[in-house]
Amino acid sequence: MLKSNARYAEAKKVLERYASKTGDLKRVGNEIRGCDSALVWMASPTRHKLKNEAGVNTALAEFSVFPIGKKIFYTAEPNQEQMKKDGRMGNAFLKIYTADRTVSNNLNAKLIVKSDYNDQAYHVGPIATNRTGSMLFITRTYPGKSGEITKENRLRFNTNNLELYIYTARDGKYEAVPFPYNDVKKYSVGHAALSPDEKTLYFVSD
Repeated sequence: MLKSNARYAEAKKVLERYASKTGDLKRVGNEIRGCDSALVWMASPTRHKLKNEAGVNTALAEFSVFPIGKKIFYTAEPNQEQMKKDGRMGNAFLKIYTADRTVSNNLNAKLIVKSDYNDQAYHVGPIATNRTGSMLFITRTYPGKSGEITKENRLRFNTNNLELYIYTARDGKYEAVPFPYNDVKKYSVGHAALSPDEKTLYFVSD
């Protein structure tokens, strides 16, 4: 809680007391180093300024901005009553949006993308592309019933893991191909990023 409130010096002392009493430095060592790093960063702040993009931001989620051509693509929660909602959160499933970038570098004119890749049962996004925008790397939640199954206290739980799909533009449409390392029965794959030379695709997975 102290770290969450940017009280890093106090948090470090508490963590060090815990390590001293329990002898379990391994468990909190990374947390202590995180406090040290935060204190260094706060002592030498950069000149970056944070600005609320009020033209697109809402009380819901907006994140993972990616520039494609003259537009900005990002992932967001639709504020639409008629859309299917997540049973746990009560919000509409994530979709990919676009926004225009003004001369002063502000974002406005947000629109939900009308494309096949947004027409999925559950969450869609984030998105990344190659330089020309002809190849899209999109994270989406596996919609089927054959995903990962875990057992706990004689109960079975079905987890809809994340998967990556690669969309290639051909004749005005996108052809979708699953990422070769998808395995929704075992783990999630997503949040892709392409290297500047476009030879390496980075992604996260559990």
